[in-house]
Amino acid sequence: MKHISTLSMFYIGLALWQIVIGALFAAMVQAQSSGTQGSWSTKAPLPIKLSEVGVAAANDKIYVLGGIAPGRVYQPVNLEYDPVTDRWRERAPLPRALNHAGAAGLNGKIYVVGAFTSEGHGGPLDAAFEYDPATDTWQALAPLKSPRGSVGVTMLGGKIHAIGGRGPDKVTVGTHEVYDPASGKWTELTPLPKARDHLAVVAAGGRIHAIGGR
Repeated sequence: MKHISTLSMFYIGLALWQIVIGALFAAMVQAQSSGTQGSWSTKAPLPIKLSEVGVAAANDKIYVLGGIAPGRVYQPVNLEYDPVTDRWRERAPLPRALNHAGAAGLNGKIYVVGAFTSEGHGGPLDAAFEYDPATDTWQALAPLKSPRGSVGVTMLGGKIHAIGGRGPDKVTVGTHEVYDPASGKWTELTPLPKARDHLAVVAAGGRIHAIGGR
């Protein structure tokens, strides 16, 4: 009986140890999972309500460009957000009111490419603009080869890439153009495998990734 009692105690102890180890492992996994999920926080709201804006970053500031305000009012706004102070301020407005513009930051400047200017994704622009936060001024750049809005825009290798979008007659395109600030010229590159507008593009790992769209 003494032998059986000792063996039973061994198995009971082993079972309890397994329970403890399992609980510790589950807690560790949960802690790691919580850490990788990150968290969100609410910051100062925009000075006005906007949709269909262009957004880009330069010099550790965020710029919200153009868009549509309540009442279908098209905006030329240029709103600068400082993450350090959690404050917005108005900067020099865009040369004209527009929405669905593509935007990207490069070498401390902001580039705005294409856009719509009228209802129902109408009035696409071939215009491109450069904004210099240091002087709070805009200048017009060489235009795209044809008007288009809802263009995906990103920066890679010191150049600005404008991809896809919707042109006149609401025709969606797969056009891919790249702007070189050094030469001030646009050059055509390989188009998207399938035409898309309202897409997002981002550069990572030396490549451009086109995501979503319609």
